[in-house]
Formats: sequence, structure tokens, C-alpha cells
Amino acid sequence: MSGDMLHPRREIRDSVFAILKEKVPNITSFSKNRFRPVWQSEDLPGLGVYTLQETSEVLDEAPRRLKRTLTVAVEVVVQGDEKLDDTLDEICLDVE
Repeated sequence: MSGDMLHPRREIRDSVFAILKEKVPNITSFSKNRFRPVWQSEDLPGLGVYTLQETSEVLDEAPRRLKRTLTVAVEVVVQGDEKLDDTLDEICLDVE
């Protein structure tokens, strides 16, 4: 297996992360793995992208093709203050 080849799950996660990083303004902290969750960051607001669950179904045996269904979580964390809900709503509008 080539060192440059990525698992499809990682390709999907990386793509979602790149799109959100470009399209969601005013985020100061980004995370694309669970090693250091975005809520542990001191730089808020933050956004995390994680894969939660995956199923795959064999479409063809030779050459092998799979249909993957992947659940991706997008976590948004903001500073707790009187603007909490409004800030979350603004960021979620950009995410959605």
C-alpha cells in the first residue's frame, strides 16, 4: 500500500474540514481529530470535525467497490456569555 494513499474516511473528513475552514468566518480554533477536542481550546469560538460512525456495503467484488455511509460530527464551541445563543446561531448558519 502506498504511503500517499488515504483511507476514504479520512479523505471525507479532510474535505469537510477544508470546506468549513474556508466558509465559516470568525472561528479561531479548528480541530479535525479527537485527540485535542475543540472544547479544550482556549481560543474560542472553535469548530471540530469528527467521524463518528461508518457502514460499508460491497457493491462489486472485482474490482472491489464499496458504498460508504459516514456520520460526520461538526462541533461548535463558543465562549459562555450573554451572546452565547446568538453566536452559536450565526456560526451554525454558516456551517449548515
